[in-house]
Amino acid sequence: MVDLAVAARNNALNLSTLRGVTRELPLDSDRLVLPGLANSAQRATLTKDFWEELAALLVTLPSHGIDVVIDAGRVGMREAPKALVDRATLCAVVTRSKLDHIVSLAANAAELRGDADVANDRVGAIVVGEGQPHSSKDVARATGLPVWATVAWDPVNADRLSGGKEITSRTRFEKSPLMRSVRSAISELNNVAQRREYVLNGRGGRP
Repeated sequence: MVDLAVAARNNALNLSTLRGVTRELPLDSDRLVLPGLANSAQRATLTKDFWEELAALLVTLPSHGIDVVIDAGRVGMREAPKALVDRATLCAVVTRSKLDHIVSLAANAAELRGDADVANDRVGAIVVGEGQPHSSKDVARATGLPVWATVAWDPVNADRLSGGKEITSRTRFEKSPLMRSVRSAISELNNVAQRREYVLNGRGGRP
């Protein structure tokens, strides 16, 4: 990320530069990851102008057949990449179904959604742990946001996914509640993106 910020200052932020700092995922070379910051001192390089320039670059990637998924961190985080969130086709907020999580999401929902985008289905929630203790309907009712998908509460396999435990059987891992629900969530998000595309442009097609 810091390399991109340096490139932006030198008017050299482009697709080639972006590709040069990404890394292939070990189990899927078709998917690339852009490493974040190594320490908090590097945050100073990520200015508002940089985020806006990076956002302008990223929105061009779908025309190259590249979908972009951004982890924008916690809602309300200082020095957040707001420009990336604002330019995203979809903004999916991941939340637990616990009361404190729902209250926090409700408090920030209006800012996330924006004044002019209520009917366009651009911002929604992904609920982790449906019914533990509250339902998706409870989340939607309390926050005013649609719940696009749910992800299973599966801490053992979540730990494996984050590197805390070894994946001893990839087949068993792929069949776990976590991974099954993640694949379902991806499908649901694709459906949401296609519906939004249809509403905005009067046609279906790939988001």
